[in-house]
Parts: sequence; C-alpha cells; structure tokens
Amino acid sequence: MNAEPLRLAAVSAHERILDDAPQDLRAELLDMTGQAFRRINRFIELAVYGALRCGREAGGVGDDTALYLASEAPMLADCVRALRGVIAEARPPTPFEFMNISGNMAGFYIAQHLRMRGPQLAVHRNSASLECALELLQLQSARHRRALLGYVEEGVWPLAEQRLRLGLPATAELSESSHWFYLDADCAAPLGLIDPIERCSTLEQAQRALADAPAQWRVAIGHRCSRADIDALRAVRRDAQALDADATYSTATTAARLIGFLLLDSAPGLLQVNHSGDGGYYLLRVRRA
Repeated sequence: MNAEPLRLAAVSAHERILDDAPQDLRAELLDMTGQAFRRINRFIELAVYGALRCGREAGGVGDDTALYLASEAPMLADCVRALRGVIAEARPPTPFEFMNISGNMAGFYIAQHLRMRGPQLAVHRNSASLECALELLQLQSARHRRALLGYVEEGVWPLAEQRLRLGLPATAELSESSHWFYLDADCAAPLGLIDPIERCSTLEQAQRALADAPAQWRVAIGHRCSRADIDALRAVRRDAQALDADATYSTATTAARLIGFLLLDSAPGLLQVNHSGDGGYYLLRVRRA
C-alpha cells in the first residue's frame, strides 16, 4: 500500500459501556477458535475477538496480510498489576504478567488463528494512534496489498480507580471496544476509501480544512482535541461532532466514528480533525467509493 486511498473491504465493531464486572469473552473465543485461552489478558482477548470477527466479515484474509494494532494505553490492567506488585508489594511481575505486557503478544495470537504470515506492527501512542497507524500504512515503503488494522481499548477494573487515574467525574461512563478494518488494495467494491492522512502544524490550518470541507460531508472533532480546540473548530463548522468526555470517556472515538459512517450514514464523506499529541493536528478523510 502507498499514498493511494486505502480501500476498506470489511469492518467489525465490538463496543460496550462498562459495569462492575467484565463481560466474559472466553466462551465466545472458544466457539470461534475451538481453543481455550487461559493465560492471556483482557487486551489480548479483545484484540483476538475483534480481529476474528473482522476476518469472518471479510470472508477470510489473505495469508500475506499485514497486521497493524493501534491503542493508546495497551495492556493497562496488567501494567497496573505489575507496578503495584513491584512498588507496593516488593515482588517482581509473574512470568505471564511480564510476557503479556509485550506489545506484540496480541498480534501473535491473531496471526496464529487467522494464519497470517505478513509483517506485524503494534502502534501504541498516547494520542491519535489510529491516525498514526493509517499514516504508516500509506507510506511508500508499505508494499503489502492487504492489511488488517485494529484499534483496541481495554476496560480496567475497579472502575472507580480507573476514573481517578483518568481524572474523570465519578459519574463518567467508561467503555471498552475492539474495532477492526480489513484493507484490500484489490477490493473491487469497497465500503469506502480513506484518503492519505494529512497533518496540520497549526489550529488555523485545521480550521481552514474544516471550513473547506463540502457542506454535505460529516465533520467531526477527535477526542484528543481540547475544549479550546473544539470551540475554535466549531466557529467555522457549527455542525462538527465532538464527544463529551465528562459523560462518556472513550479513546476509540475515531474508530467508532469511521465504522458508523461506513455502515450507518448516507453522507458522501467524513472529515475528522484530531490533535496529534505533538503540537499539530491530523486530518482524516473518508469517502464513498
């Protein structure tokens, strides 16, 4: 793949607002794979579950498919557990805690069950990691014709402690999700096309991009944009959608919005602006084929 538009052949989404106990995914994974998963963490469960569902939606993936897995805070529950053990209990992490914190463990299980032999990359970044993964997919050096791209957000319990870590109100809803995209450069009838990712170095450039978007397009603001960013961007497009983080916290807004546009919307295109985390802004454009 290169700077040509990425062709979306299939997508899948698993989303859930969290309550006091995690949803049991292992029974469903057993039905899907015929294998009992015992020593994997929640993040790996979500990643494998979502990737297998997307593979089914695609009718199978080629064995040369590349795997890109993006997340803002991967394996967080195991990281919390390991750090608590080291700091509060003065004990080292268990072998499985240490192994499951590795960024590529989820990809190992996905490749094993989908029989994929392509390259694998885990993109773990505190801001706009999905946009970053798409940017990497569109490099001239990315020569693979097919890629399975996922974004996973893991739930961490107890929820009250997680809200404190995130600085959220006690009433804020937390979520977990596993969103996946199968990209195939040879797909004859794609669900949509993702244009090359663009970067803006200033808020003014992002405002101009939003103002220049066709009136019929959906426009949106990513979850990493500040309140000041949201106000400035809505000054040029009042219809720009944005998430109220105090009501529902999610890092998967971009992935969910993209799939919602592809499956549920009739607009000809979607433009989202999101803060890149390094002082600039990402522009993500998706349009009908």
